Amino acid sequence: MLHTYNDAAVAFQQGELDKSKKICLDILKNNPKDVDTLILLSVIAYQTNNLDKSLEILNYTIKNFPEISEAFFNKAHVLYSKKNFSESLISANKALELNDQYFECYNLKGLILLKQNNEILAIESFNNSININPNYFEGYKNLFNLYNETNQLEDALKILDKASENIKNNFEIHFFRSLIFDKQKKLDQAINELNKYIEYKKDNSEVFNLRGLLYTNLNKPELAQADFEESIRLEPKKLSAYHNIGNLFIKYKKNNEAAQYYKKAVEIDKFYRNGIGNYLHAKQLICDWHNYKKEKNDLRELIENEKNVCSSFHLLSLFDSPLLQYKNSKLENKYYKQKNNINLRLKKKNKIRIAYYSADFCDHPVANQISELIENHDRNKFEVYAFSFNSKNDDVKKRLVNSFDEFIDVENKSDEQIVQISRNLDIDIAIDLMGYTKSNRFEIFEKKCAPIQINFFGFPCTSGSDNIDYIVADKFLIPEKSQSYYSEKIIYLPNCYMVNDTKKKVSNKIFLKENFGLPKDSFIFCNFNQVYRVSPYVFDSWMNILNQVKNSVLWFFSDDSNTIKNVKKEAIKKGINENRIIIAEKMNLPDHLARQKLCDLFIDTFPFNGASTVCNALWVGLPVLTKIGESFTGRAAASILNALELNELIANTKEDYESLAINLALNKNKLKNIKEKLNKNILTKSLYNTKDYTTKLEKAFEICFENKLNNIKKNIIVN
Repeated sequence: MLHTYNDAAVAFQQGELDKSKKICLDILKNNPKDVDTLILLSVIAYQTNNLDKSLEILNYTIKNFPEISEAFFNKAHVLYSKKNFSESLISANKALELNDQYFECYNLKGLILLKQNNEILAIESFNNSININPNYFEGYKNLFNLYNETNQLEDALKILDKASENIKNNFEIHFFRSLIFDKQKKLDQAINELNKYIEYKKDNSEVFNLRGLLYTNLNKPELAQADFEESIRLEPKKLSAYHNIGNLFIKYKKNNEAAQYYKKAVEIDKFYRNGIGNYLHAKQLICDWHNYKKEKNDLRELIENEKNVCSSFHLLSLFDSPLLQYKNSKLENKYYKQKNNINLRLKKKNKIRIAYYSADFCDHPVANQISELIENHDRNKFEVYAFSFNSKNDDVKKRLVNSFDEFIDVENKSDEQIVQISRNLDIDIAIDLMGYTKSNRFEIFEKKCAPIQINFFGFPCTSGSDNIDYIVADKFLIPEKSQSYYSEKIIYLPNCYMVNDTKKKVSNKIFLKENFGLPKDSFIFCNFNQVYRVSPYVFDSWMNILNQVKNSVLWFFSDDSNTIKNVKKEAIKKGINENRIIIAEKMNLPDHLARQKLCDLFIDTFPFNGASTVCNALWVGLPVLTKIGESFTGRAAASILNALELNELIANTKEDYESLAINLALNKNKLKNIKEKLNKNILTKSLYNTKDYTTKLEKAFEICFENKLNNIKKNIIVN
């Protein structure tokens, strides 16, 4: 049977590539220079990933038919796929010389130019494609993607408006518009666009997933959950939807349910960004330690193999390894890293402008600790600004609003807008109080909102970022041997990195042990750190301590019924009566400080020590026992105790930690002497001298400023 080109084309359109190829070869036996057949055969080779063969056929075609623009266009496509962008551009330009109305080729040329980092000419080329053919959606889409990725949000919206004028009823435009509104924090408008998309198309899993995120951010959990579940129904292996519903449950303290969804996600893909970390963190929130050792070892191996599977903050409660934390922060930073290489210049001025950035300017440990620092800043030398990512209102927030020279609510501003406001205000030093913690806006520091950027207090680890210049610490916290595990230069304060608020109120209420279900004559061990910091290893130590101190209980904070159930079950396994685990309910800070006076000894967690909780305990005269480690979080409590010259409460090993706790519980005079020393040193040592702390920190800021002016990059030691 004699085949024609039309037969080959029909087979190709029906997806029968082998059949189409066979027909093409039959045709070429009789007519080796049939140009249409040659071009089709090159396309078949391209679509079956035989790029070299496709290129060979196209070169033969061009040699014999140098006037065919389609052959040059296809060759440009193949070379683009082979990442040979220079040669690809030459072929695309040749195709356009032969046909200056070739709108698809202008579109391809735009993509090639983007690969060569030539955004200006790429924009021109994409515009050429849609000017020639106003109905060509690919051109609009590529222009939109360029503007979106480079955060030219208004231009992105304009190109979508232009597409809408020329292409009617294109539902994808609504989807793209929602992405921009989301970035601009116009969440209701973003939802409205997705609703329009869903009117046209109800089977797109990603659209329901994105709308679920918007409902999450608008604090509409039922609608968010319904959308995430619909996304999973439409696409049973939709990883991001599993993680998003897990995050939703974490937000609303349904930690057991969160763990179940994270587990499903990990089973689908263990390499998903932050996936295993989310799962292990959810398990820690409910003290589910099943398979703990193996899961930790597997996580370590993945990080060593440069897999970004755990957020840096979640890792802190799992490993006491500054090297592993450094590696993981470098991995996490890749997610935020920007293309730009901006070097903002300082200008010499009468007052240095410093700004603190956080979502935690409310009743939160960070805000509670820094309030007096902000009030104490010397306004003759500094102008002090706040950039708040959270519009929560409470008494702590009110105090802070009155403490800053200017308090700027940027919760609904885009990253670009925050950066621009910072630059317009001529901020000299940007102080990040969050790092990679919940609700952070780390992108603004990668985009450089100020010439000097400092990691301070809120994130007890290296950022792994080249754009964060300094981290605030002390020599006890980051010894010389650990400096290489920090991407930042280190500001060494003379006494302790920890800032305190000496104005914090302690309630005048008189609390009795029976008010909280505490046995009247028992020795009260306590721990009020966040529950995810409780590892099975430290819990094992606690149970060993209770075993040796018979008339004792552990007062332990949790507000999750699954956590309480699991902790009591673990206690029983260790031979401890579950009634010796007393659950502390959440209270306001003044009352909580007052009730801690009922305790005898605060026994710290490791590898993630307490910090503000430790300071709170010490402030009311409650001794804290800690075990020192290697990392920032593993040395935080020890740094605080060292500043109070209470080094006798720092254990070096697990065995020392247990033995010291037992000894203090059984030796009343020894514990009494420590309490007396603590109460004396609170008044005489530097830890709670916030005015002096502020002066030392300001001196560090001044040195940072001078170093930047003189292009000096080195650690800063403040005396």
